[in-house]
Amino acid sequence: MTTTEKARPRYGNFSYPRSAGFFGLTFWPSIMLIVSVIVALLTFLIAGPLPGLIVMVVCAAAIAPLALSWQGRTGYMWAVRKIQAAQMRRRGEHLYRSGPFSRLPGYTYRLPGGMASSQLYEGEDAWQYRFGMIRLPQTGECTVVLSCSPSGDELLSPDQIDHFVAAWGSWLANLGQHDDIGAATVTIETLPDTGQRLRSEQLRLISPGAPPLAAQIMRESAEMGRGTWQLAARLALTFKATTGERRRSPEAQMLEIAGRLPEFYQTLEACGVAANPMTGAQICGFVRRSYEPSAQEMIEDALTSGDTATLRWDSVGPSMLKASSTLLEHDGAYSHVTAMEVAPEATLTEDILRRLLSAHPEIPRKRVAIVYRPMTIGKSSREVESDYRDALNALRTSNRTKSADALLRERKLAKVRDDEAMGHILVPFSMLITATTEDPEHVPRMRSVLDSLTASARIQTRPCYDYQSAAFAAGLGIGFILPNHVTIPTALGG
Repeated sequence: MTTTEKARPRYGNFSYPRSAGFFGLTFWPSIMLIVSVIVALLTFLIAGPLPGLIVMVVCAAAIAPLALSWQGRTGYMWAVRKIQAAQMRRRGEHLYRSGPFSRLPGYTYRLPGGMASSQLYEGEDAWQYRFGMIRLPQTGECTVVLSCSPSGDELLSPDQIDHFVAAWGSWLANLGQHDDIGAATVTIETLPDTGQRLRSEQLRLISPGAPPLAAQIMRESAEMGRGTWQLAARLALTFKATTGERRRSPEAQMLEIAGRLPEFYQTLEACGVAANPMTGAQICGFVRRSYEPSAQEMIEDALTSGDTATLRWDSVGPSMLKASSTLLEHDGAYSHVTAMEVAPEATLTEDILRRLLSAHPEIPRKRVAIVYRPMTIGKSSREVESDYRDALNALRTSNRTKSADALLRERKLAKVRDDEAMGHILVPFSMLITATTEDPEHVPRMRSVLDSLTASARIQTRPCYDYQSAAFAAGLGIGFILPNHVTIPTALGG
């Protein structure tokens, strides 16, 4: 008698949008090449061979930085970014001070950068749960943060795990049916457990008339939580204001969101995730804890006791922040933020991110944020067809050295095209990984371990050069979506 083991599903086939042009170039370099050839020929015919040759050399020098790329960025993008970083440092914008001795209006501790103008509102959803809503006036986007409790996979059968993974894929696909959802950010955070939550709960359970020995045992057991790790999971839903009234009135946007939140709680249950909205105080708590790790115990004590008067949105920012090219110093802590450059090339199993998401003793505080930006069904269909046509064009026009890559991309997009025809949609995603320590001498070791963890997940990452502060805010999962705040023209990206 023989038994056959059921093959586990594997995941992958990630593709990257790329507009193909002539000779393996992308769209904008191809346009510049055509214009350059025309200009050079006209100069040659009108002014003679020498001026025509000079024009050709100048045009080639202009096209080269756009055609050549390194780490996913063209030469122009690197140049513009370095110029912007130099200007920022010259104006002192890489330094941030807040509080009573700063120049901020009101002398408060506002968030820095693009989140400085953000506002926090609190309302009640259709199930009478209190929830906080973060609003960015410059974009009109509003974000609600859900506290999540994933079921884990220790006691689950392989079939249950496969079911949850499939349900999560369907949940992401269903976001495309809502034309006002701009992003969904999943954040998994590991940090030291102060034991404050366990102590507060244990003390609450001790009866005033309890025997002294029993009360002593309860108090001693409450100290067992200190020195361990805690894991926090959050899901942030960012809504776009699709009407003039919602753009003008936060109350109108909140009323719209409040009626729809229970739908997200229910659908997440099918993915094995219990979700509840976070109140304004809870949102303020994890944001301030991220910028000021030493305040974690005080924040947990305030949340468990209910005395949240100090947890206000205008007091969650750092008192001091200093950004360098690859490091962010903030309130006695040092953070290093990296971004996913290339998704895994091979097919994967469902536990590929296990080591990256788990706590590690060499990285005291780690935050992994996966940002999904769902497309509507119509836009997804157009993008798939456009990418497939570009892949076919690249396959026809590529040279011998690039023909293998072009063929592989065409096959990938053919599979994507078939999946889209079966009802699936494209969901662009990115990943930001933040590692934080309070010991500056530990930073090199922390970076080395982080590189090892990302390599085990088959993810190629690179530091967020010259935008550590913005990447840190985006990795918090509070509605700061980096592509919505890009300052480099799209054409310079090739």
